[in-house]
Amino acid sequence: MSRALDIATAAPASAAGLGRSKAASDLFAHPVVPVLTGVAVALLVAVAVNFARSSGLVVGLWAASGVAVAVWLRTGSGRRHDMVFALVLTVSLMIGELISGNSPALSLLFTAGNMIEIGAAVFLVRRVLPSLHILSLGSTVRFLLCALIAPVPAGLAVAFALPHLGQEASLESFKTWWFGHALGIAVIGVLGVHFDWQAQAQTVVDGVRLTPDEKARTRVLLLDQKHRVLAASDGVGVLSETVKLDVAGGVMGSYAKGDRTVGYARTPGYETYQGLGWYGCLVQDAAAI
Repeated sequence: MSRALDIATAAPASAAGLGRSKAASDLFAHPVVPVLTGVAVALLVAVAVNFARSSGLVVGLWAASGVAVAVWLRTGSGRRHDMVFALVLTVSLMIGELISGNSPALSLLFTAGNMIEIGAAVFLVRRVLPSLHILSLGSTVRFLLCALIAPVPAGLAVAFALPHLGQEASLESFKTWWFGHALGIAVIGVLGVHFDWQAQAQTVVDGVRLTPDEKARTRVLLLDQKHRVLAASDGVGVLSETVKLDVAGGVMGSYAKGDRTVGYARTPGYETYQGLGWYGCLVQDAAAI
């Protein structure tokens, strides 16, 4: 049984698991991450190729690499992780190129170029920012340098190969590739790596005002619409624990459960927006007599 409520699914995670733990970063344990990333990358490729070409076949605005780099870095590391993520991205890039109308040969070329660039960016960032913390001007500059360097070999390779496929290549093509791809990695990559949802959610539960006595016997939880723990004041059960929350009292209420008191409130929306259906929940043990 959980410290708070009955557990429907329980495999408590440590506080360290709140971030980029091995369990949380296992793509086989969380297949939705690579699947959604692959879909997003394929769609971004198709949209960019159809609407943002500015130098022959080369796209001037390219967000796909930025998304790929940010998610790859944020979800973990390790040989298996990297191999799976690289495979997913390769397939997604190829699909995006093909559905946008490029020939198989050009699709292979652009897919290879993008994978060279994405892999280079991931490698460079891991070397110069192993903690992935972009908290200072120096760390921001190092990340931006990685974003500027990573597209260079890919851009040169694509510019060199295009004439062999009967296409025109020029210095302008290389410059367009480099600028558009570097911009995408720099902007989207920084935002994706810097923003830490888990830290923000933890700040919410840690910021609830309680007296020292109340804090010692209270568990503060942020739950999703299915009552899965998104954040917990004790760091236990995050993303692995589902609580049986009795919401029969409506969007806000409280009730006794054994020697504990449970209070909850559904997060509100705004005007016509209904909100996500998440809950703030407090589970408090009875005071010692």
